[in-house]
Amino acid sequence: RVQQLLDERPVVTEALGAVELPPLARDVRFDDVSFSYPGERGGLQGVTLRIEKGTRVAVVGPSGAGKSTLLHLLARFHDPTSGAIRFDDHDLRDASLGSVRRQLGIVFQESVLFDDTIRENIRIGLLSAGDEDVARAARRAGVDGFAQLLADGLETAVGERGSRLSGGQRQRIGIARAILREPALLLLDEPTSALDPVTEAGVWATLDEVGAGCTVVTVTHRLAPVARADHIVVLDRGRLVEQGTHGELLARGGVYAGLWEKQNGFALSADGDRATVEPGRLARLPVLSSLGSSLLEELAGLFVTELHPAGRDGVREGDRTSSFYIVVRGKVAV
Repeated sequence: RVQQLLDERPVVTEALGAVELPPLARDVRFDDVSFSYPGERGGLQGVTLRIEKGTRVAVVGPSGAGKSTLLHLLARFHDPTSGAIRFDDHDLRDASLGSVRRQLGIVFQESVLFDDTIRENIRIGLLSAGDEDVARAARRAGVDGFAQLLADGLETAVGERGSRLSGGQRQRIGIARAILREPALLLLDEPTSALDPVTEAGVWATLDEVGAGCTVVTVTHRLAPVARADHIVVLDRGRLVEQGTHGELLARGGVYAGLWEKQNGFALSADGDRATVEPGRLARLPVLSSLGSSLLEELAGLFVTELHPAGRDGVREGDRTSSFYIVVRGKVAV
């Protein structure tokens, strides 16, 4: 099995005579880009998009819309089936992989940490970085805020996969690792989806700060932080169906407005343990839309919060129940 792994051929290889990609100067462009996974449905179809240098771009859409695929193509984990992705006027397929990756910083949904110190887990982002460079990245990402409370500071061992740290602490180390590279393009793939509401708010504040001055492309299904983006790209079934600012897309009343409506009208307490719903949000539910405002207000006050850990059955088919559920945060499978 080990030999089989060593014999594996990379999906993406450098072209003969691959050139060094110069630093990003103007924009990144998707020119009629399509991509499909072998033997599977999904991917992207005919996406044309321009991402200006220095802007914050959010990529949103329903599950399976192709959001992460777009990010993976930017990082050149895959090459387009047709069309081209260009940094300025340079096709990524003509550039060396090293020169592409050197311009990128990536924060995934979960930052994988190794059984080493906080300092060395950050340094993995740029092995040639000195201790002061690592310490600076740690300060910018808010790592020093919790590291100072640990007996050994940045020399603290994090345990296998960061088991001695919280999810938010692990994610801040991942952010520090990405910005240590001083990337021209910072890619964020659902960077807070596994965090509690309080930690999530803190991590987004950090990302807003460290992303200033570089081009940031964020994939997320949570739309609250998306409203601050300079440009929002909406994908649906692999196609780019809308793009614009938050205000423009809400006024259009399309896919984005529908997604926003589903997530809007709720409030979470500071600790994330209590949710409330606004009467106006209840009025947008078809089954309650005919009720008057006073009755909706009374009904909103009757909702209580239930917390369900991952894997628990909420309602099983055939159960008799008198409860009406609204999912405010998290995912439910039917």
